[in-house]
Amino acid sequence: MEQSAVLISLLAILREANNIVTAQSPGAICVQASGVGQLETMPNTYKFWFRPAHSSDTLTIEVSEDVRTGQMTAGPVTPGGPILGVGGDLTRATVDIYAAVKAIREAGYADPIFFCGLFQAVVPHITEPWYSFTPNNCASPSSENYIFVNSITAQVRLFPSDQAYK
Repeated sequence: MEQSAVLISLLAILREANNIVTAQSPGAICVQASGVGQLETMPNTYKFWFRPAHSSDTLTIEVSEDVRTGQMTAGPVTPGGPILGVGGDLTRATVDIYAAVKAIREAGYADPIFFCGLFQAVVPHITEPWYSFTPNNCASPSSENYIFVNSITAQVRLFPSDQAYK
């Protein structure tokens, strides 16, 4: 019997999280996503932060996708405190995580790379959500340790530099 694997789709998992959270909190907007557990290039479990309408606090939810069946499993929606430095709406993303990794490889970066998050920083000239990857860890205070991929155009760059690598 041959086993098959499902390609993880962060955008599908995001849609599932969005459906669950907005059913409980209409108007909530997803502002951040990160992998849960050990660092991986493409996690199958993500934590999402939502900003409810007219609130600075957050709602969080963890959603997993089974790599064999594609079935999604969600945890409870839980309240959290404010999240600073991120805004926007992640549901605008059109580039999925596999395409983001492919863009990084096409730009000349080699493994290992690890997924850190999907978010839109609240800084001038950042108007779209970006994937954040790192070759070493997701805790460095220097942006030079991160590789970013635009979630709409698949452009690869290092921040805060404006130099595009693709």
